[in-house]
Amino acid sequence: MVFLRTTLVNNLDEQLAQQAAGSIANSIFTTTPVDGDIVFSQVDNAPQIGSMVVVYGPDGRREAFYNGTASKALPDLPSTFTVEQTYGQIDRRIDLEDPESGQHFLARVGVLQVPGNPGVYTQMVVQPLAPTDRIVAAYVGIYAFVALLILIATALLTRWLVTLAFRNLRQVETTAMDIAAGDFSQRLTDIVPDTEVGRLKTAINAMLARIDGALGQRDATVRQMRRFIGDASHELRTPLVTMRGYAELYRMGAIRSDEDVAQSMERIEKEAIRMGALVEDLLALARLDERRDVSITELDLRPIARDAALDLRVTSPQREVTVDDTTSRSETVLPMITLDPLLDAGGQPASGSSRRRTAPTTSAMAIAAGTLSRLRRRPKDASDPSTTSGETPTV
Repeated sequence: MVFLRTTLVNNLDEQLAQQAAGSIANSIFTTTPVDGDIVFSQVDNAPQIGSMVVVYGPDGRREAFYNGTASKALPDLPSTFTVEQTYGQIDRRIDLEDPESGQHFLARVGVLQVPGNPGVYTQMVVQPLAPTDRIVAAYVGIYAFVALLILIATALLTRWLVTLAFRNLRQVETTAMDIAAGDFSQRLTDIVPDTEVGRLKTAINAMLARIDGALGQRDATVRQMRRFIGDASHELRTPLVTMRGYAELYRMGAIRSDEDVAQSMERIEKEAIRMGALVEDLLALARLDERRDVSITELDLRPIARDAALDLRVTSPQREVTVDDTTSRSETVLPMITLDPLLDAGGQPASGSSRRRTAPTTSAMAIAAGTLSRLRRRPKDASDPSTTSGETPTV
């Protein structure tokens, strides 16, 4: 707005300079010689030139005044204005003011030649700045209104663009709510890789895949741990029943010779070692997160099968037990191979045929997925006879 007002004032100043340089006063006033002096009289039907004209005589006195504007406010005009002042300010802008209303006026001065008089007169052309100020105020109001409309339109357009650009975030919000509810299988679709939302969706899908995989691994680990704990509990019954059986035989006097006593002590010691191995496996289970390397080696199962046959012969002498040596397997050193129970929890022989070919099976803790897959495959169905009765499948 300052630029607009400056431009308007400059245009008004150029117009006043052109009027002051001409003989505009001669078209408004007539001159009459009276006693050697010139008297200025306003002509009838003087034109509305939009300016005020003031004439000063050669001696500087004000001779005539004409208001050719619609303004009722009048500037505080100089009572005298000499020719010397005229020549000094002929190219300068003069600012005037109405002391009552405070309105400002712009003036220019020039030299006036009166017909029939050789003297030099001064004419001052004045215009009020009120119309210019009104124009500036009108433009300020118009520009303010237009700026407000533009601001509102821009805000609405921005809101629409933002809503259009981020409408896909609603899918992200919905998916996040589903994930918070526990459904980690949700995935984001309609991915545009070149946009910020598309890259966000890609990152969220990658994160969800990792979380889903981690949860799956955790669930698998929990299932494996529970399975191992059940297997370990099942396996611990075998050495305990065997040790109790040898103790009962010794108490009843069935073991008398030194050879029988030595063999019984050897079996009790082996069962104690087996129990210690199971305890070590349980300790290894507590250190699953360490993920220690496992060592794979071949094991001879024949001594284990022989010991199992001896245990069954002690607990059930009336039965004939034959070991069919057809097994050769590889298993990890940790966990160790243990015997499948040949006795039930009560210490009695499992029901079945008097002639049974038995072979040991594996049951231990897994340190890694590969090791867990080699654990003894116990029947999953609780109604399976081999689970409820403690029988071992034949080989």
